Amino acid sequence: MQVIEEDLCYFQNLSAIDLADNHVRLEQLKNLKSLVEINLQYNYIREIKSLGMYDFEKLETLNLSYNSITPASIRQLYNLRRLKTLDLQANNLVTLPEDIRLFESLEELNLSSN
Repeated sequence: MQVIEEDLCYFQNLSAIDLADNHVRLEQLKNLKSLVEINLQYNYIREIKSLGMYDFEKLETLNLSYNSITPASIRQLYNLRRLKTLDLQANNLVTLPEDIRLFESLEELNLSSN
């Protein structure tokens, strides 16, 4: 599935999106300001580009399972101030960032099958 970022401006009230099993990057969705929940499992994601303080301001649940997320990319998620649930299942992780405690609101972290 190809996401055309310019067209996302028409979905400003969208609170949840499921784009599992595609080739979508998290950064492509940052214009969707009302998102509370994102499912990007099976999206072949390895790296997450820098996210700003004002990207995904309402995001609480992020599913990045079954990708190849690197520990360095996990650090890019620290700016997600409202993130409560992060699913990193099956990402072939062998280490986590030493400063993972910087997730301010995280309540649930799934690291199974790594």
